Amino acid sequence: MPNFVFRIDLSQDKQMEDINVPGWYIPPKNAFSDTERRKWPSGFFNIGLSHGIPALLIVLCNAKKLNIYVDGQDECIQRIADFLMKFQIKDENGSYWGTHVSLEEYKNGSVLNKDTRDAWCYGTPGVAYSLLIAGKTLNNQSYIDCAVSGMKLASKRLYNIFSPSFCHGLSGVAYICNRFYEETNISDFREAACKLVDDIIKSYNEEFPFGFKNIEESEGSTKYYNYVGLIDGTAGILLTILAIQNSKKTPWDCAFLLSEV
Repeated sequence: MPNFVFRIDLSQDKQMEDINVPGWYIPPKNAFSDTERRKWPSGFFNIGLSHGIPALLIVLCNAKKLNIYVDGQDECIQRIADFLMKFQIKDENGSYWGTHVSLEEYKNGSVLNKDTRDAWCYGTPGVAYSLLIAGKTLNNQSYIDCAVSGMKLASKRLYNIFSPSFCHGLSGVAYICNRFYEETNISDFREAACKLVDDIIKSYNEEFPFGFKNIEESEGSTKYYNYVGLIDGTAGILLTILAIQNSKKTPWDCAFLLSEV
């Protein structure tokens, strides 16, 4: 239980120079990579499901469903969810999420950097799913409505999605669409999941060592990798196809914090 209490304490403010910031603020010295240190020299808040605060939000919600509860847990869930609600990016098509919130953006109360991708790891699908679970856990319809509208946009836009893989590819988006359908019974999500699976299958090539290639784009170049694993490889792709086409339910999705609790 001490580790769980620490996660609750993480939501408390801490002093940062002249302001108080949420405990999930990441100073430059603790950045995940040199790239993050260069992009956010004053520090940042990571809002990607793979490495950021949406993951903690889902853990806290799932724990409550399993009757694991400590003082302040609901308040922590609400505080994280409100943070994600506040730092949406809005344009003429609707609202979505980026990957990080800089310290400067936090001080200003709005996001200026609109770089993102529509993936499980970073961007709207992962954030929207965490808000959906928070909304159902706290019976907060505003979280649910925001999650649903954001995921509908992401499932059609597919910004920066070009690989069939799970982490930052079509499989991750397809699986989250299917989980949205299971949680909301909104048929649009089931239709989107099935369409995405069809697109994934079209990328199969029997001449590839594992049938599919993971595709990475960086600084204008495209690279192809033969991966067999769950996160970036064929295992994750095939499990997604089985889950959506054949309704095969096994605990593998726990690895992505997408399991039904």
